[in-house]
Amino acid sequence: MQWIEWRKLGWVLLVSLPLASCGGGSDGSGASSNSTTATSGVITGFGSVFINGVEYETTNTSISTDDNAGATESELEVGMVVTIDGTVNDDGVTGEATSIHYEEQLKGPLVGTVDIANRTFTVLGQTIIYDDLTSIGSLDLSTLVNGDFLEISGFTRADNTLYATRIEKETGSVSTYKVQGNIRSLNNGAQTFVLGGLIINYSSASFVQTSASALVNGMAVRVKGDAANFNSGTSTFTVNQVKSKEESYEDGERGSLEGYITAFTSVSDFEVNGVAVTTTSSTRYDDGSAAGLALNVRVKVFGSFNSDGELVASKIKLHNASKVGLEANVTAIDIGASSVSVLGVEFVITNQTKMEDDSSDNERFFDINDVSVGDFVKVKGFESSSGDYVAALFERKNDDNDNPEIKGKVTAVSGSSISLLGLTLTVDGSTTYSGGISAIGDISVGDTLEIEATDALLAVSVELDD
Repeated sequence: MQWIEWRKLGWVLLVSLPLASCGGGSDGSGASSNSTTATSGVITGFGSVFINGVEYETTNTSISTDDNAGATESELEVGMVVTIDGTVNDDGVTGEATSIHYEEQLKGPLVGTVDIANRTFTVLGQTIIYDDLTSIGSLDLSTLVNGDFLEISGFTRADNTLYATRIEKETGSVSTYKVQGNIRSLNNGAQTFVLGGLIINYSSASFVQTSASALVNGMAVRVKGDAANFNSGTSTFTVNQVKSKEESYEDGERGSLEGYITAFTSVSDFEVNGVAVTTTSSTRYDDGSAAGLALNVRVKVFGSFNSDGELVASKIKLHNASKVGLEANVTAIDIGASSVSVLGVEFVITNQTKMEDDSSDNERFFDINDVSVGDFVKVKGFESSSGDYVAALFERKNDDNDNPEIKGKVTAVSGSSISLLGLTLTVDGSTTYSGGISAIGDISVGDTLEIEATDALLAVSVELDD
């Protein structure tokens, strides 16, 4: 099959690929190994490049970005959504990339400031949301001001908001803005359409893989233009290029995709990133069931395309939101078990854990072998069905004598103590409360809390996380 363009950001097409997930193994579809792949997903680490649980060797890889056809691996970062062509080996977790391409989802100036409490902000009329798993490096989002130039990589949701997998602040002079999304309010006469909350004027644009007459509402496109042609007063952007991000699929083509459910009719009829998905009685579910499928639910879908262009799902994996976390010093490391303990709480590191070193060591090829007892780290993850804590994000930071921070579900509470993640924290008259609670008596077993504590596990602040 000849590849016409890079696949949509946020989804993964794997031709006959045995997928390695947090639990290991394949999708159970009988796919052959050492197969040709075309993969689009989030970079979770380097050494060479980790994407969707596969480590791709990049020795002979052609790397490009939207701005640089001859880019190098050093221009790629954890959290970027990239597209890879290559092969996967028999083990299903290693392979070789022949090409890697990166295109940011959004590039433009911040409007106002970041709403830290609600984890949202606006760029070029697009509403951005982020969470504990968004890669921001050493960037402090609370310091951003109106007009700061940001580059965002991520997934579009059903409500046309953009979930950011990576947020980066650009410095220096910026001359080009970029936006990707789905066309709304197409006006052929005025030669305009809407992306998010931004009016796009395409009257002077060139077209890539489409034409002005082929534009339709709902179509996925990527636009870019000169910064000087953005009118913030009218929220209008006169662009110089419109590129189609639509894709077609061959009958029998094996594939998988990751992203948010963007349209939902039933559990056997929905779309992920605009791609039609159907299920059967033999579809298997990981980390959930068919009852968990709904608009804006993040999933991975594995299967084969039929003659109608639908992805017939053999397996669906529901995304685990980050509900547990620690920011503290490493207390133990077990290389054999691929686990790291923080404050005595053990987290399993998998081939899909986002590994980042934002300490002064700045180790690019950062993995569990680079971690030492005493390192100050931030770990975010979830509790597996077997009761293990799995790290979705593992980030080493500089230890600036910060207080430990703990996030988890309350397992016990008394008049002077709170238990979570196997830890017992005490409270006293100096402890502060927020998030709708004003005292320890407002806390119940099952609540998720974010707690800042002293090294002696005295709670300094307690916040209810809804």
